[in-house]
Amino acid sequence: MNKLTRREEDVMHTLWSQENLELTAREIVRINSDLSQNTVQVVLKKLEDKGFVCTTGVTHSGPTLAKQYKALILEEDYYTSLVSKINRKKMVVNLISEIDDCLTIDDIIGIAEKKKKELREYKE
Repeated sequence: MNKLTRREEDVMHTLWSQENLELTAREIVRINSDLSQNTVQVVLKKLEDKGFVCTTGVTHSGPTLAKQYKALILEEDYYTSLVSKINRKKMVVNLISEIDDCLTIDDIIGIAEKKKKELREYKE
């Protein structure tokens, strides 16, 4: 999955924040006033070409018709794809090294042991 530009991420964050609602460019601008109508329209076309959003329909937006868009990629999936497998171990080690709470460490150990058990059962 390709990394998004800053503006593409801004538009995607707006779509993700609306819990799978179908939004027009105008609605995205109302929600995120840092974006302009023209920018959103151009970015939505690029996101559609990249497979991040799809057109779900057409609705009236004032006196004109407007396309409605929906995110095709979950936010979690996008960010997970950015962290390569090589860097995942480093990232986890760095995050764990910052923890100063035994209960949190115990929770992490429990999660790791559960995952380890699942992997062993899967291989059998």
